[in-house]
Amino acid sequence: MKYLIVLLLFTNTVFGQMKPKETYTIYVNYPDYSIKATVSNNVKKIDVKESLLYYWYSSNKILETEGGYEGKILDGPYTSFYLSSNLKEKGQFKKGLKNGEWITWFEGGKIHEISTWKKGLKCGVFKTFDDKGNLIIESNYADGKLNGYQTEYKDEKVIGKKRFKKGLEIIPKEKKSVDKKSDIEKPKEGIKEENSQENSKAKKTFKEKVKTIFKKKDTENKNTAKEKPKSNSTDSKVKKTFKQKVKALFKKKEKSPKTEKPKSETK
Repeated sequence: MKYLIVLLLFTNTVFGQMKPKETYTIYVNYPDYSIKATVSNNVKKIDVKESLLYYWYSSNKILETEGGYEGKILDGPYTSFYLSSNLKEKGQFKKGLKNGEWITWFEGGKIHEISTWKKGLKCGVFKTFDDKGNLIIESNYADGKLNGYQTEYKDEKVIGKKRFKKGLEIIPKEKKSVDKKSDIEKPKEGIKEENSQENSKAKKTFKEKVKTIFKKKDTENKNTAKEKPKSNSTDSKVKKTFKQKVKALFKKKEKSPKTEKPKSETK
């Protein structure tokens, strides 16, 4: 009897010292894919950051929320499958955050994206492929932001290239100088347009003046026809005066066609 009591005490002590596993595997099925993931069994709370996306398990679902969680946190290998059993996504979680290399696939088996993560943030090379396996975009990240070159491809040829620093695009100096030149040239075009408008106004004013002189000449001729015939000396004076007026107008036009303003002719 004594030996039995000692044995029971011993077994209770051993089982009491045994700790539950830190992690365990879960299986979640969705209509178009299934998941195999590792969940942490540690009940201790994690100091979360508001800007990070956390993945956790609750009510036979895997959820993702920014800045917090309410179920058991994902911690360890993660794999998802299409209904055809082809791989859909594969990677690692560390305390609810993506960590290390992650790969996603098209349902046909071709790789869609390859990315690298560090504590829930993109870090390193990020590649995107089309469903035929051709590389279309290659980017570099640091602390979750574009940092370095981002290159676009089409038919295995570079069609575009940009450079970023902490998420902001760096514009080359040559491009900036071209933009400044174009900004400087724009006002010149406006000045040219204004000058052309002034010239057209000056031409229009000059033509109107000539027309008014000819009209006055016609009215004078009509009036002289009604009146008695005058001496030849008066006719020559009228013609001479008319010619002088026209010459004076042409001289003014040649000197300042832009600033000339219409003047009223005295009878």
